[in-house]
Amino acid sequence: MRPALLVTGALHAVHEPAKWVARLRVTEPESPVLFRVELGAGAHTGPSGRFAQAAYEAEVHAFILDAMSITK
Repeated sequence: MRPALLVTGALHAVHEPAKWVARLRVTEPESPVLFRVELGAGAHTGPSGRFAQAAYEAEVHAFILDAMSITK
């Protein structure tokens, strides 16, 4: 079984990561794969702005903690 994956892609280059995620979901449907597309101007470097960057980092950390089954 594959570990949980968080896959990110930029809005203008979303085709390849989307195909990869679809293939992963078909081959091992029991392994969680979360696909996140960056829509903003900083799509290749992450969100711009202090609060947007903090929200992005919080999502990544929440995914990691959930994948490790850490609740508190």
